[in-house]
Amino acid sequence: MIKNIMVMGAGAWGTAIANLLAENSKGKIYLWAFEKEVVQQINLKKINKHYLPEIKLNKNILAISDFKNINVQYVFIAVPSQFVFSIVKKYLNTIPSNLKKMCNRFEGPALTDAFSRGQLQSKKWLIDVLNDKNIKIGNSIYVCAGWYGVLPALLFERYDVEGHIWSFDIDPSTDNPADTLNKEYIIDGMKFKSFVKDVAELKFDKETLPIIHYKYTDATKFEAMKSTHEIDKPTCVINTSCEHIAEFDKWWNAIPKGTLVILQNNNFVEHEDETVVNTKTNVDTWAEELKLSKEIFTGTLELEHYNRYMIIGEK
Repeated sequence: MIKNIMVMGAGAWGTAIANLLAENSKGKIYLWAFEKEVVQQINLKKINKHYLPEIKLNKNILAISDFKNINVQYVFIAVPSQFVFSIVKKYLNTIPSNLKKMCNRFEGPALTDAFSRGQLQSKKWLIDVLNDKNIKIGNSIYVCAGWYGVLPALLFERYDVEGHIWSFDIDPSTDNPADTLNKEYIIDGMKFKSFVKDVAELKFDKETLPIIHYKYTDATKFEAMKSTHEIDKPTCVINTSCEHIAEFDKWWNAIPKGTLVILQNNNFVEHEDETVVNTKTNVDTWAEELKLSKEIFTGTLELEHYNRYMIIGEK
């Protein structure tokens, strides 16, 4: 896959980075500059007279002064540290409004990790396989260990969801961000809702669960209103975090036979995350352990630091 890249900052460092990337990539390299004069120089003469005058720039560099309609897979930030926040905030104006709300309301390393390259690539891979193979997941989708609701948001955006997506996570700090990211689907007939729930305790049948609705009075202040909501038996169970499920066998055995399941795991062991307790060495061994009644897809996605495994089929 050819990847497009943007470098923010057309100073000496940013221009040099963009040129190096252009010489080693088949994708488009966008170089953002504040000064329109610099943009014109680079695009017309392939030279940055102000900051790197001695270097003839690669023809694959396109200088820009705004971010509208720019679709890239990677972003390099090469602006002075005092300007990083204002530049990134400007870039945020090009992403969905609910993600901007998340960035304004919540912070921390876990949220950053939820939108990391590996996390997003893994979820996009899942959706691409569903679309390519025309796999139907039904109208009651359980996303177990759903974290901040990123996968449901991507499913609603990139896949033809026919019903409801319910997201479950044991962490009580995750339901508010997940609801924020999927707010319009909560409003639209409760097509989405996040639950604070240990997935090992799910019945995988019709049941009524406690929920919290978050009513915001401004950007960060909210009122939490407790209620309950009834969910149906799942037509599909998704878990992209199987490596984090300590009671995996208990969770797995509770899923009714014949249910469509979509599972991901990995072989990433060189880290300090104590919640990773159930990694696998390869997808074939894992598939043998699961003993699905029908396998639809097994595959491996090679990422920068580890391999991500995915299995789709009927239990």
